[in-house]
Amino acid sequence: MASTPSSELPSWWRVVATLAVGTVIALVLAQAVTTMGEGSDPRPVADPGQVYDYPFAEDELPHAGEVSLPWARIEVAVGTPQRELPTILNGAADVAPPEGGSFVRVDARPADNAQLPFAATGRPLQVAVEIVLRADGAEYSLSGPGGLRFDPNDFFVGATGSRWVAVPGHPSELEVAVLVDGKEQTVHADGTVSAGRAAGLAELPGLRSGSRADEVACGPTRRVDDSSLRLPDGLDDLACTVRTTFRTPYVDGVGWAPEGHEYLVVVAAHDDVPSVDGPAGERWNATDTLTGRLDGAEPVVDPVDVNAVNAGTLAIQLVDGPRMLVFEVPETGSTGDLVLRLDIDARPDDPADPGHEQMRLESTVPEEDLR
Repeated sequence: MASTPSSELPSWWRVVATLAVGTVIALVLAQAVTTMGEGSDPRPVADPGQVYDYPFAEDELPHAGEVSLPWARIEVAVGTPQRELPTILNGAADVAPPEGGSFVRVDARPADNAQLPFAATGRPLQVAVEIVLRADGAEYSLSGPGGLRFDPNDFFVGATGSRWVAVPGHPSELEVAVLVDGKEQTVHADGTVSAGRAAGLAELPGLRSGSRADEVACGPTRRVDDSSLRLPDGLDDLACTVRTTFRTPYVDGVGWAPEGHEYLVVVAAHDDVPSVDGPAGERWNATDTLTGRLDGAEPVVDPVDVNAVNAGTLAIQLVDGPRMLVFEVPETGSTGDLVLRLDIDARPDDPADPGHEQMRLESTVPEEDLR
């Protein structure tokens, strides 16, 4: 009996069919990979929080708020999220945003009449400033490498301009926090500023305005000691001058004043007393120290040698060697009078003579001359 033809293909046909199907699948996959390669972005992708310093920032941002650092004012602004970093010829930048993300621009520039009266107890200056972008609640520091750097030791060298921060998504709630030794000023997207503890810095007059129009004489000098020493002829009327005064909530090297208080800074100069007359009229060598009391209270730090703090800067060295006194005072109310005190420590010109005496001279500056 004849056998029925099999419906199955011969084995070699099955091999051919399998190869054909495999080839089609491979071609489809290859086409898909090629399509993906043609459409993907070959640029490196920014990580969220990365900061970029691009010079092509176009026009200044429209809504800037003024922030006061202890030594200067700056204008800070935050822009809306952008898909790309700016370029000079409308081409693509060499960095892509985070996947689904964007870049937010932050500007910081010196304000008009930027420089402020600034009190410091020594060098290098110690105040720490941090700039932080807040985007939908997330925080991104701009104070690291490539960011915005505010160092009073270098003033504005390399500090200001525009920076771009890579962020996830397209945040709608944006603000910039400026922290000075931990105390925050916040610049909102519309340019309004929440100054917080630093509000007192905003009230300081710029140096072009001057913190005081005129110097003030200290008042008559009086002796308040019972030593046998005498001032030499010609030094009977020692000059004493208050060069400047101002109030500030912050002193470098001291920090922020307690809540409800601020610092009264007084820069005063007194004629030097290099020698005095001893009990028998002989010459005694002398050194003097200027200090003071405000309504009986001592300064919060030892008197500061202004020339020493300014050494190595563009500031002029003053021949009368002024001293800076810093007092803590209430933000409102009376401070009382200032009593300036010159302590004179004297020893005989003869090194074999063990004598040692002190003189003390005082003069009063009334409260109304400290405003």
